[in-house]
Amino acid sequence: MPEEEILAGYERVKLDKDSSLDQQLDWLKEAGFCDVSCIYKHYQFAVMFGRKLGKNNS
Repeated sequence: MPEEEILAGYERVKLDKDSSLDQQLDWLKEAGFCDVSCIYKHYQFAVMFGRKLGKNNS
């Protein structure tokens, strides 16, 4: 990976703000997602899932 991309990645990380998994799941629910859950978690990495139903998919 070019050094320029690595440095850009470090700059992006400076803007990251940690929040709890529960908070992030709540944000998904507030945004209209249903069946929200965490399907994988390892240290600071998590994979979350949610479905957002359209008008014709209820």
